[in-house]
Amino acid sequence: MPVILGHEFAGTVVATGAGVSGLAPGTTAAIRSGHSCGACVRLAVMERSRGLGAAAAFDAAGVEGSVTGIIRALAPRGKVVVVAIHEQALERFNPTALLRQETAIVGSLPYDDADFRAVIAAMADGHYSTDGWVEHAPLDALPDAFDDLRAGRAIKVLIDL
Repeated sequence: MPVILGHEFAGTVVATGAGVSGLAPGTTAAIRSGHSCGACVRLAVMERSRGLGAAAAFDAAGVEGSVTGIIRALAPRGKVVVVAIHEQALERFNPTALLRQETAIVGSLPYDDADFRAVIAAMADGHYSTDGWVEHAPLDALPDAFDDLRAGRAIKVLIDL
């Protein structure tokens, strides 16, 4: 089954930390959300929960580091809800991590075809503006569209067939 493009995001760098090279404030950047070690997830959750961990967490990133980081950040008997499409298998996932905390993992498809039809209809009726962030390109311009996305010259490109 093909993967639906569109979960990537882009923006403008507003600040950098000490030791960061290759980026400066004002630089446009596109992020490929396919890489994560999971450490940031765990640290953020533990800080916000005062070390108790989360009762539940959602994996919306679709990468192994996110899932393993979430599991480490859960409170005992916590629940992981996977809503992301994972393009690759979890190769380093160790189910023993679930046993220690009595963690449960469930999957949930957060939208269906009716949701897509409703959003597309709302956009077509002008209820949801795409001005400034969605561009159109013909199929024969697909390589150029990818170049524009990689270079940060475009945010979303819909290919007209």
